[in-house]
Amino acid sequence: MSQQANTNTSAPTSAVRNTGVKDKETVLGSNGVPTPSTDLQDYCERNYDQIMPIMAEKYLQKQKQQKLSEVKAHLAFKEASQQSESRTPHQKKDLRRNIEAKR
Repeated sequence: MSQQANTNTSAPTSAVRNTGVKDKETVLGSNGVPTPSTDLQDYCERNYDQIMPIMAEKYLQKQKQQKLSEVKAHLAFKEASQQSESRTPHQKKDLRRNIEAKR
């Protein structure tokens, strides 16, 4: 009777269960070895709290870089158009001739 009491008192080590995997057939490949995508998915699920802030930071950095490049392109275009407006008609003709001569 004391043996039966010992087996019933064991508690699970973790309260969190992997609910993403329904059955072992989807996890294991044809040879019974876990597929690489399954290993990666398991790793991501275990380390979600560490991975998510890094991904968010990288996303924000990419957005800032994209916005910065758009602003730089806009400023370069504005500067080029201001320079072309400030040139005299004679300088514009010379510029066109130089461009046509290079072709």
